[in-house]
Amino acid sequence: MNSKDFGTAQNRERIYIVCFRKDIDAATFDFPAPSDENFFIRDILEYAPIPSKYYLSEVYLETLRKHKQRHAAAGNGFGVASSSALEYLDRDGRNVFKQLVSYSSPAVVASANGVLFCDLGTEKLVWVNADGEKLDVTPYDEVLTVSMNERGSVALTTAAAGYKGLVSVYDSAGKLLYQWWSGSGYVLDAVLSPDDKQLAVLCAESGGGRLHVLRLDSETERSVTAFPDELPFDLAFLGNDALCAVSQETLTFLTGDGTVKERFVFGDYYLMDYAFGDSFAAVYVSAYRSGGAFSETTQTRGLYYRGVE
Repeated sequence: MNSKDFGTAQNRERIYIVCFRKDIDAATFDFPAPSDENFFIRDILEYAPIPSKYYLSEVYLETLRKHKQRHAAAGNGFGVASSSALEYLDRDGRNVFKQLVSYSSPAVVASANGVLFCDLGTEKLVWVNADGEKLDVTPYDEVLTVSMNERGSVALTTAAAGYKGLVSVYDSAGKLLYQWWSGSGYVLDAVLSPDDKQLAVLCAESGGGRLHVLRLDSETERSVTAFPDELPFDLAFLGNDALCAVSQETLTFLTGDGTVKERFVFGDYYLMDYAFGDSFAAVYVSAYRSGGAFSETTQTRGLYYRGVE
């Protein structure tokens, strides 16, 4: 059967298998008859004004772009990724590594042990250690997200046929340590604890977000935390067993076993910016979605939470 024959604006062929209990007469069932009417995208587009709550503000989008492109501190130097070049410089500004590239969505993560550059949505990846030497690491498939902890260990999320994402964990030398395949939700972010013992994965699933916490010495999930009707989009460890997840509506602090310690609801305010520290998170919220003026209706709130060891 093809969905285009049943009132949808898409050409999608599927095989449907219908099973019956013994007490149901299969002869009474008939597949629906296809329609001769064609539907197009223009037939289903909504032309009425869409409420502003369904849009991300330009200010917030710019904040996300800055987070994505920000320079990553790497020991006494730093790494820079652009659409045309990758650079790793020491504290005196000398090039430890430089390579010309053609990237569409460059991203960079770093620690004192090196810098990892990648082109999101592709299999292009360059990992350089503190001496400027390339590590031999090839992504499983297209890179979706990447993070690096203070030790230089990496959680790399890639596409994977038949799954919603694959998270591969590497040590600072580029050795593969652990893999987690997501079958129920699309991976939004994956981070490692500072002590390299736990992996936290944030997924978008039916009905909201879901946080999976796993120990790297076990194939069994330590905890799964649901966020009903809410979609956290960023995640950080604030200690070896303390986590923080941020969405457009809330900031949630929890432990690796899934216990929610604190939950801050923004209410009528819009999230404009945020930052994670070693043991805290700070958010900037405003009564308005756009505009740079600071008024009495604009609030900056710093939310502090000490990591639970």
